[in-house]
Amino acid sequence: MKIRSFGHKGIKHLYEDDNAKGVPPDTVDKLRKMFAFLDAMQQAEELRALTVWRVHTLLGDRKG
Repeated sequence: MKIRSFGHKGIKHLYEDDNAKGVPPDTVDKLRKMFAFLDAMQQAEELRALTVWRVHTLLGDRKG
């Protein structure tokens, strides 16, 4: 799956350019692993396998 948008400029740069500037150093490795998992996903339902991420279905106008 492709990530469509980011709410944080530093995280966007880390994902797109592998530039860790603007992201706390202790979170960089964890974020890179999360991006790798998200990029390798085939279906959104795979997120439910990781219970620690606490994913939920969107409601209202963002449903689906």
